Amino acid sequence: MSQEETLQVVPYTLREIYIQKSQLRMADDFDPTQPGQSLHGKFRIVGVQITAKETKELMPGNNEGNMFRSCTFATRFEFRYIRAAEDGAIRPEAEEEAHLVAEITADIATDYLIGVPEMPPHEDLQKWGTTNVLLHVWPYWREYCHDAMMRMRLPVSIMPLFQLNLSKPLSHTQPARQDP
Repeated sequence: MSQEETLQVVPYTLREIYIQKSQLRMADDFDPTQPGQSLHGKFRIVGVQITAKETKELMPGNNEGNMFRSCTFATRFEFRYIRAAEDGAIRPEAEEEAHLVAEITADIATDYLIGVPEMPPHEDLQKWGTTNVLLHVWPYWREYCHDAMMRMRLPVSIMPLFQLNLSKPLSHTQPARQDP
């Protein structure tokens, strides 16, 4: 086997990770400095929006140009604090909105250059967006969310490392661990 045959083409090359949009909000009747409040933290990945582009870069004196393919995956992340019930129990999801005290939301874009001659099929991009993209962007989300909690004077919850579970759908929620 020749050296060329053993080299594999990497179809996606990470180019940028950046925040497209974010929102921080706190309920008017919530005082984050009051100690002993019974709160439950939840984070979730809401979804991934995929934008694939083909761009022709024209060089002076060359009308042909080079074709560049890229794909941007915009992933929405949320972290919420919900006031616990009187007995400290976690509220059912149907009641959460009425007892929401703080929320951190960020749409984080992950941009890749496509290194293959044809744009990959949407199914391949979707699979990449729900696996590798999340592995790449999760540390950025953790840092952003942790920093926002501190600036909002919220109790700091430790967000876990991302665990890829291919048997679960993308949109999921997990409770956050709160340090005492």
